[in-house]
Amino acid sequence: MIGILAYGSLIADPGWEILEQTSNLIRSVETPFPVEYARRSKTRANAPTLVPVPFGKGDPVQAAVIVLKKEFLLQQAMDILYRREIHRIGDTRKVYYEPDSQDTQKMRIVQLHEFAEIDTVLYTKLATNFQPILDDEYNDHQKSDLLCTAACESLTEETFHTCQDGIHYLNAAIHSGVKTRLTELYAQAILNAAGHNVVDLAIARALIAKSRGL
Repeated sequence: MIGILAYGSLIADPGWEILEQTSNLIRSVETPFPVEYARRSKTRANAPTLVPVPFGKGDPVQAAVIVLKKEFLLQQAMDILYRREIHRIGDTRKVYYEPDSQDTQKMRIVQLHEFAEIDTVLYTKLATNFQPILDDEYNDHQKSDLLCTAACESLTEETFHTCQDGIHYLNAAIHSGVKTRLTELYAQAILNAAGHNVVDLAIARALIAKSRGL
């Protein structure tokens, strides 16, 4: 059987292509690698997103395995995962090809074998590009402030209405049980940015959007 390891927005929002092929969901698994908000996503107005990071730069997080239907083939599974990650769900012209080994910036789909009692489990691996988050010269409070700034700046008229901004992404990850080493401080920085006595990220998001004229 084939599964997809979800440890970010994929848990709450896998997209209809993956949903149609889902047999069941295995919860309470942990990523076999550390994860952190160490990538700024162009498709989310440079909001911080979760990616695998080197050991020592983050911690494993709670995840889920989306188990696909038995008749689904490995290439088909990689294709629907690829299309979901590039925001081209349903566009069957888009299929996954393994990038050149020298090209470290392109998305890779990695295979885990015999993970969570599933024969093959796929996950996406994108390069880190938010370098201060991996830099030991910054402490966790400084890193969280940088994440907060990036998340707030990702709030635009478009991302606010499509929920593609960093604050919504963080809130969805927390509600899915995904908590990294920086999550608590990052969330608190956003709450502080929204004003006194704000304790809910959804409310903070609305207040920050309003302050930005959205």
